Amino acid sequence: MMQKATTFILGHYRWDKSTHCLFPHPTTEGENSLTAGGKRLTNKQQALLCCLLDAYPEPLANTDIIKAVWGGDHISAESLPQLINRTRHMLSDENKDIIINHPGKGYSLDITHHEVSIVTEEAHYNAASATPADRKVKTVSQSETIPSAVIESMMPHETQVDKIKAHKVQRIKVAVLFGLTVATLWNSWHLYQAHQTKAQYEAILFNKPFDAIEKTAITDQWRVTIGDMVCIYKKADQTLDCP
Repeated sequence: MMQKATTFILGHYRWDKSTHCLFPHPTTEGENSLTAGGKRLTNKQQALLCCLLDAYPEPLANTDIIKAVWGGDHISAESLPQLINRTRHMLSDENKDIIINHPGKGYSLDITHHEVSIVTEEAHYNAASATPADRKVKTVSQSETIPSAVIESMMPHETQVDKIKAHKVQRIKVAVLFGLTVATLWNSWHLYQAHQTKAQYEAILFNKPFDAIEKTAITDQWRVTIGDMVCIYKKADQTLDCP
């Protein structure tokens, strides 16, 4: 026998996670459509309930809720409280005991029941052996109170909270890698400048001086002997004239 969670009971409503719909609970047979008192959640209301369900039974921080519902969009300080109030109104949660506020921690979702669809092995056998016209799988729905540990075991392993945490870790890794790259380039540039300065210093230090420098009778002119060549250095023009 296989069991798979399909809907959840929130107060006086049965929440169908796959269709964004709320149906009155309990209902009689056939009263599972929008025409029988059902209501459709908005995309943001659906995202709010989904992220709180993923964090169940722990409260989810406001920052994580905002990340899950609005992504990276900039929102006002009133956006989250307004969404909470509208969703509570949809759930008839006047006592605020379905979407619960935990001051300083965030919000949590109270789930007391869940509904499962049961498909028997016999139904699978009959469906496989029947003709195409008769091939139908009967499902039986039932509501029951179950421990929170069972609900957690039926939830996906990678929750919305896990995705948010993984995204934060990835952003930190990218920031650290970027910082290391900038630091490496900065150090390489300074190493290059130090090498150039060293080369200039060594060129000056080991430069061979002129053989002889003598002052001439003319002001600001010097006679410079370079090997067998005699040149005149003019200080005013900073030029060296060699014949």
